Amino acid sequence: MENSTSKLMNRNFFLLWQGQLVSQIGTSVFNIAMVFWIKQATGSATLMGTIAMVSALPGVILGPIGGTFADRHSRRTIIIFCDIVNGLFILSFAGLMLLCPEGLEIILIWLFIVSALCGVAGSFFRPAISSSIQNIPLIYVMCGLLTGLIVIIMSLSKEFRIFLAYDEEIIVDN
Repeated sequence: MENSTSKLMNRNFFLLWQGQLVSQIGTSVFNIAMVFWIKQATGSATLMGTIAMVSALPGVILGPIGGTFADRHSRRTIIIFCDIVNGLFILSFAGLMLLCPEGLEIILIWLFIVSALCGVAGSFFRPAISSSIQNIPLIYVMCGLLTGLIVIIMSLSKEFRIFLAYDEEIIVDN
């Protein structure tokens, strides 16, 4: 019987785990940075909420379709494709901000488009990654604690976005 350490060092699992760690951290950083940028550039809480809705709505509408698609096609291909597409969309947005920093209107329009397209990709990505976890032996699921921490951080970043939409000061009593 193999020891637990050698099972954890399975190349495929390690690549999936490492890729998701980088991907989820990058997505969370992007979400938080966009909140601060929108707040600084426009000062509009309504715009922040609208962007959050635009990024979440495709998941609500396309979630069942994404789940069916993930069941009928290669999950590995879906995961890789969706991660690459998300990365390219976010890089294109970063490039636009770098090349055209004064073009607030075009940046906001592209932010709406990128948010919607990342939401569409996520509606296919989430079911594929969730159903892939079933194929991972129990020893790998123990590493889910760290993955769970990443999910908590992602959730907090979304809550942080909503929290920043309110233009109130926070008073902390000592």
